[in-house]
Order: sequence, then structure tokens, then C-alpha cells
Amino acid sequence: MCDTASLIRKIIDAVLCDKGMKKLYMIIVLAILSAIPMAAQDKGGLTPEKRKEYRDYKMKFLAQEMGLKEDVRKKFFEVYNQLSDERLEVRRNMHSINHKIKDNTATDSDYAALNRLKEQDAEIDKKYDAKFAAFLSSKEIFKMKEAENVFRQKLYEMHCKKHKKK
Repeated sequence: MCDTASLIRKIIDAVLCDKGMKKLYMIIVLAILSAIPMAAQDKGGLTPEKRKEYRDYKMKFLAQEMGLKEDVRKKFFEVYNQLSDERLEVRRNMHSINHKIKDNTATDSDYAALNRLKEQDAEIDKKYDAKFAAFLSSKEIFKMKEAENVFRQKLYEMHCKKHKKK
């Protein structure tokens, strides 16, 4: 940082002659440089550790709600992690397009891409329903989907409570 500050000072000295303007530019540059690390610190996303913690908690919650026996849990966790990984990429893309729609900057091709992504998401669910059917009953698959909705709702409620306190 010291090297960067001295370099900036030299550039400003070379470009500007007026002492008052130098101070103003120096303050602006330093403010911008100090804001960059703060902006990079919290993007609102999950760290890999938090993502793993979240995923582990969700898996335990689903297994409990579904009433899975210990011998089935391992296979369930393995397949569900694969499902989550495939969903994640599709849903990230959907999320970015939804932001464009919300900001009124979406193009017709964005809407078409969103429709394709929704179809892809449904295909992923269908593919994994077949994989789960190999070792889960229809009732357990139904309970899994219900438990996902309950988990999502609880997470949403926690999010709302957290932001109301601020």
C-alpha cells in the first residue's frame, strides 16, 4: 500500500501544479482505494465453509424429515449432492437473468434464455427423480420435495427476521 500511495503521489505531483487541487485529488484517490477492499469483503455470498455448513444442515434436515434409515442416508446424500451441484449452476444463471428483469434491462434473448433454464431445471429434477426412485419409495421422494419447501420457507423466515432487526 505504501508503494501504491507514493506512486499515486508522484503521479499527482507531476500532473497537478495547484497545491489545493493536489490535496483534493489525493483525498479522492485514497478514498477510492480504501473503499475497494471493503467492497470486496462482503458480496453477500456464502464462503465455501458456510456453503458446506448450509449443505450439511440441509441434508440432515431432509433426511430427518423423510425418516431415512442410516443405510439409505449415505446413498441419498451422494445423489442429493450431485443434484444440488447441477441445480446450482442453472439457478445462478436464472438468478442473474432475474436481476436483469427486475432492473428492466433484460432483452428478448434473456427471456428466452430464462425459459430454457427453467426447462433445464425441470429436466434435472426429472433425471434425479429417476435416480432417487432406484432406492427411495415414491412417498420418500414426495417427502423430500415437501421437506425442501419447508427448509426453504424456514430459511426465508430467518432471512426476514435478520433484516428486520437491522
